[in-house]
Amino acid sequence: MNTNNFNDETVFYFEQGGTTSFQSDFDAYKLLYNTGTLPYIGSMSDSILTSISGLPELPTNLSILVKAITPATKSFTFSVDKTDFNENVCVTLFDSFTGISTNILICDYVCTLYDTTTMARFKINFFTTGLNITSFIKRPGCMFPASGMITAQGTGSGPWNYEWKNDDGIMKISLNKNEADSIENLTSGTYSVNISSVGQCQYSSNSFSVPVAAAPTASFSSNALVTTLSNAGRIDFTNESENAQFSSWDFGDNSGTWFIPSPSHNYLSAGVYTVTLITESVDHCKATAQQVINVVDDVTGITSFGKNSEMRLCNLSEGRYELRFLLSEPATIEIEILNLEGKQIKTDLLKEASSFNYPVGHDFTLQGITFLKVTAGGGTQKTFKLIK
Repeated sequence: MNTNNFNDETVFYFEQGGTTSFQSDFDAYKLLYNTGTLPYIGSMSDSILTSISGLPELPTNLSILVKAITPATKSFTFSVDKTDFNENVCVTLFDSFTGISTNILICDYVCTLYDTTTMARFKINFFTTGLNITSFIKRPGCMFPASGMITAQGTGSGPWNYEWKNDDGIMKISLNKNEADSIENLTSGTYSVNISSVGQCQYSSNSFSVPVAAAPTASFSSNALVTTLSNAGRIDFTNESENAQFSSWDFGDNSGTWFIPSPSHNYLSAGVYTVTLITESVDHCKATAQQVINVVDDVTGITSFGKNSEMRLCNLSEGRYELRFLLSEPATIEIEILNLEGKQIKTDLLKEASSFNYPVGHDFTLQGITFLKVTAGGGTQKTFKLIK
């Protein structure tokens, strides 16, 4: 405050640990000389008049009483002598006598003080207003671990100032932007942004955590590595993968891609097949596992029924067959019809048979692919695949 080449001041500073109450480590008493003959100004910490007041760190909304006393009625000008406030902090001087509030960082305030004033007539306010923001985080991918991105924008019409930081300090500053701002090429870690509305005392500070890209594992087991056509070529698989949102299977037999967590599969032909499992995480990271399955045609590896034995399967019409056999020696014949899952549909036992024509599919309807399994005494086998 000043008048006719006379001035006095009160000082505020902001530091961690400061409060609005009097603290001897932070505040200084107002020492008054020639009381009653010279004007003075000071701030109130509780009921104590101070010349220096240590306050909490900004941005924090604070209101401090200010007492200005004059021994004679005069006109005074109140102004800011020095400031290093961030632009998102507003400072107003409120005159409770006139009801006028002045942005003291921008404009001086002129008023008349009366020699009868003894109370704290003024209040100084330090404040910011909250700023809502919208944001978006793009997670880094497995192939490119430094491909993360954060985008943020203040609400309203702007413009805004942006200050981006990580643990090492300031990464980027963007000033007076009317649109969103971003930082790119991020690895996993913690980042923050301070956003302020230019000239509007609106402020927001937000932290973001960019996670590591989720990588899956691909692993599976099977109940066997070798199966036979007489067992309907069946293999059961157990998916033992971790962190997998999707699993796709290729059984190596041109049967297509299967999206089943833990499938069972029936091979229709003998051969060596490579089973491939591909897993995918929520971040579209992929992993692959493979296993080789051997499917044996137990027709080719079985001894003959005898030197002069003959066995044939005749296709009479759609879904109707006839098994014709002529054996060199009579034998007990077991005939089984199995579905793709290896479950028995029908069974017959022919004792001491040497020549016989056995109808298949005459007394019931065959559906899809089935197997006709013929077992002679001693364990000799032959299997036929039936297709309707």
